[in-house]
Amino acid sequence: MKIKLLPLLIVLVLAGCDRIDVPSDVPECIVARIEFMNKRNPPLSFCKSGGYVKEYLYKGQKVYAFDPGNCFSDFGFDLYDSFCNYLGNVGSGPGTGFINIINGDTAFNATYIRTIWKN
Repeated sequence: MKIKLLPLLIVLVLAGCDRIDVPSDVPECIVARIEFMNKRNPPLSFCKSGGYVKEYLYKGQKVYAFDPGNCFSDFGFDLYDSFCNYLGNVGSGPGTGFINIINGDTAFNATYIRTIWKN
């Protein structure tokens, strides 16, 4: 009887996991960062609405733009590479409008691939 209940228990435990819905080819560290930010409160997380993570091709590598959403007016979005290395912030600056500086590059010329998560 105990052996028959084990598969059911495994299914119930996995169904209760708090995983987000993202494409399966997204790096695990990016998924973990989304899950972490999704559980926190602003300003260290996503807003209640309007937050997203978009995937771009930038200088030959995939990068991920984390936009907190519409509860901040001048935050821009943070960029991370596929290994969750912080690359910089795009579109923010206190009182200065849009400043795009990524690793010393003053222009964010990237190709949009897809939105991998939004709230």
